[in-house]
Amino acid sequence: KEKLPDAIAVVNPNRGNCESGLGHLCGTGVAFYLVLALKRALLEQGILTPEQNFDPKLLLDVFVIGTVTDMVPLIDENRVLVKHGLVQLAQTKRPGLRVLMQALGIWGQPLTSSDVAIRFAPKLNALSRMEMGIQPIDLYIVEDEKKAQALVESVLSNNQDRQASQKSAEAEALALVQAEPIGSSIFVYSKNFHRGVIGLVATRLCQEFGLPTYVGSLNEEEGMIVGSARMPDGRGLSALDAMEFAGDALKQFGGHAAAAGFELKLENAGPFKQRLEEFFSKKLIQAQSRVWLFDAEATLDELSPSFMTWYEHLSPFGVQFQAPVFCLRGVKITQVKELRGGHYRLTLGDNGITRTALWFSPAKGHPVLSLLSGSGASSGRVDVLVEPQWNYFNGSRSLQFLIQDIRISS
Repeated sequence: KEKLPDAIAVVNPNRGNCESGLGHLCGTGVAFYLVLALKRALLEQGILTPEQNFDPKLLLDVFVIGTVTDMVPLIDENRVLVKHGLVQLAQTKRPGLRVLMQALGIWGQPLTSSDVAIRFAPKLNALSRMEMGIQPIDLYIVEDEKKAQALVESVLSNNQDRQASQKSAEAEALALVQAEPIGSSIFVYSKNFHRGVIGLVATRLCQEFGLPTYVGSLNEEEGMIVGSARMPDGRGLSALDAMEFAGDALKQFGGHAAAAGFELKLENAGPFKQRLEEFFSKKLIQAQSRVWLFDAEATLDELSPSFMTWYEHLSPFGVQFQAPVFCLRGVKITQVKELRGGHYRLTLGDNGITRTALWFSPAKGHPVLSLLSGSGASSGRVDVLVEPQWNYFNGSRSLQFLIQDIRISS
């Protein structure tokens, strides 16, 4: 944090003497502003003529992918540029990105930050995570349509491998957490955790328990653990501050307050865990399993298509500008369809109104699963936390809910 690299220039808005006030930018955002500054300087010096000029807006498709996936605050410049970047991405001229969106069924429709974070970006992230010989940059720069098609086929195949690895690691990590008393933080590691999925596993555990979570992949031959950290939302906690406190046990670390990476020797795993507990216990962090936090209660009738025409003007949503979450109480599950990957499509009903809802990756043994009969209808009522969104299909759109949590009604 304190020692800067030995370089001609260090372009970083988070260095102590930077007065830009742009510390909320991610690396992609910093690169975008560097391009803007270079363009201005080249024009002023006559190196770049007006005829050679280019429109920086054409780079906003890349900006929005980097900014949304890097989990930086969606405030100030980030918020404005992400809003315009979603428009640019929806009409991108890059063949690789366009073909990927076509394969995912999101080409030719308005995009949201959720589309980028949940449906689009994970396919790119899996490339570098799973080390399959293709990098995200390949999709950005490919110019030939046929080569783009071949790349996308490999991307989607690679993503299936990532999903299988993630599912296995999540099950083992959950067992490790539950094998001993839970304190003020979580730190688990295993030789079975692929380095490419530890961030995803950390996110899942952090959401499940509401605790600062550190997950590591062990290389037994080198005796090293490479890990990823995630912090629960709305708690004002910093993964970097905690690792600074435990720095004597670490080889290196870096990242953001909410999401960071680290590396340590296996022999230091015990001391590292102790230091994390010492740090977070002072902040009186207690285990929380799926704390129910929402913005407002609503009925199925209130969350209507006409409501969405107003609601969508609040977007884009992201870190420090979260999408509103609504609580539906006492609704029935009238239909259920199991999807690939352990996901479910539910039909929620109440007072003659029905809405479609997507439930991603429920935990095995979730109490609500026991309510579902063979016909797909539930025998009881449930409370649901939902995020409303548009679903685009065959040129038309319909209202659907993204389920954040669900429980049996009391």
